[in-house]
Amino acid sequence: MGKGKRIVPKRLPEKLKTIRFDLNLSLEKMVTALETELRNLEYRDINLYSGYITEFEQGKREPILPVLLAYGRLAKVNVETLIDDKLEIQFGK
Repeated sequence: MGKGKRIVPKRLPEKLKTIRFDLNLSLEKMVTALETELRNLEYRDINLYSGYITEFEQGKREPILPVLLAYGRLAKVNVETLIDDKLEIQFGK
């Protein structure tokens, strides 16, 4: 892999915040929901904190791929929807 600057989806923070708000979850409850989903996906060694969620939503930290997968599963959206800035989240589809 190259050592160039990684391209980060510009709308990812906004989409992650939208998911949390649509699910009507506090930061702490989002942590619990994501960790439960991660365990269901057999990623038992990943621990999250409410500060991480805040940093994801502010674009200060990028979630690792299993966490993105957990967000997608919680929101019932494809991970592609989260990382493609051109795609909109369609809840309940």
